[in-house]
Amino acid sequence: MGVAEYMPGFVRVEITGGEPQECLNLCAKNGVPVRDCECVDAYTLRFKIPARQEKKLPALAERSGAELKVLRRKGVGLFFKKMRRRVALLIGLLLLLAGLFVSSLHIWEIEVSGNVAVSTSEILYALEDCGVGIGSFWPGIDQDLLRGEVMAKLPELSFITVNVYGSRAEVIVRERTPAPAIIDDNAAANVVAGKAGMITEVRAYRGVAAVSPGQTVLPGECLISGTAPSFRGFRAEHAQGDVIARTWVERTAAAPLIELQKQPTGRETTRTALIFGKTRINFYGGARIPYADCDKIINTAALAIPGIFTLPVSVVRERYAEYTLTPLRLDEQQVGDDLERQLLDGLRAELPAGGEVVSYSFTCLTKGDAVYVTMRAECLENIAVEQPFTQADYAAIERQNAVQNTPEPTP
Repeated sequence: MGVAEYMPGFVRVEITGGEPQECLNLCAKNGVPVRDCECVDAYTLRFKIPARQEKKLPALAERSGAELKVLRRKGVGLFFKKMRRRVALLIGLLLLLAGLFVSSLHIWEIEVSGNVAVSTSEILYALEDCGVGIGSFWPGIDQDLLRGEVMAKLPELSFITVNVYGSRAEVIVRERTPAPAIIDDNAAANVVAGKAGMITEVRAYRGVAAVSPGQTVLPGECLISGTAPSFRGFRAEHAQGDVIARTWVERTAAAPLIELQKQPTGRETTRTALIFGKTRINFYGGARIPYADCDKIINTAALAIPGIFTLPVSVVRERYAEYTLTPLRLDEQQVGDDLERQLLDGLRAELPAGGEVVSYSFTCLTKGDAVYVTMRAECLENIAVEQPFTQADYAAIERQNAVQNTPEPTP
């Protein structure tokens, strides 16, 4: 069916009689075009004619001795012909179309993507302060001006753009990559132990190694000294290096064996509200939660076509399901296994790059309504931590140089 046929409208009819083809001949003689003719049986024909020619067909069917039956009428012209008798409905339809057009020029849904460190709420608040929010007139948005204002409020962002599709705004942001820490190679520093351990390997890139493999060190003890010898005595430099050591960890975690489990009572309460723009209309009295212990399930149905446009009207349905809390004793073995896994995963996550857990063991104890798990583990990790020189370090170098440069008394 083409557009040219659908716009003025057409009528599909059925002719039943002894010689239904005679009706087709009369239609051709009287200028009534026939299309899509279908022979149902020897006495029945179905075909389409333009809607404007429908008045001629009853007389032609009577002349051919056939019975006429209208199957359906379709077309834009027929629709408006009917609407002429229903002025109020036509006006309402036109107002609805106008409302849809005006509504499509405003933003009723905002989606934010690309953010990780900056929360979505922060971005939405910044956009609203800059004049872009629910109900904003999107043709008046100046992208360049908006980008500058939002990035001034959120310096963590490096890029932001607002793409509008109908009444849905898609906000795409890119966050700034933090600048890496700059190490001042000219600032004097020692490499000290970040934790206690037994040294297995020392790799001094700058400075002088102060420990050797097999030696045990405590936290804060110097591993690679930034005091280096020179032709005039000693000088301060930025010590760098890796010191691999065996470390030992002991940690304890506890978890209760009694858990409160929800048991639905079967009692439910449903509330309905209508949101129009930024206004909420509640179809219930009071805002107090109906039950002391209950789950709240919220379903929001927006008047929209997903991905195309959204109208500022949505229906909110809140369902409150009451429950009671019943004590439930958990399986001791399962609780203990969960604690062991959490302790081991936590230790591995804390180890620096290249570190590994060499061996570990667990001790499980049940006391009262709780399970206690103690983990003892041996790790191999880099314990080197850079520590800037203090005034005492500089003073020690000056004293060493003074002693070395003092001339020996002549006999």
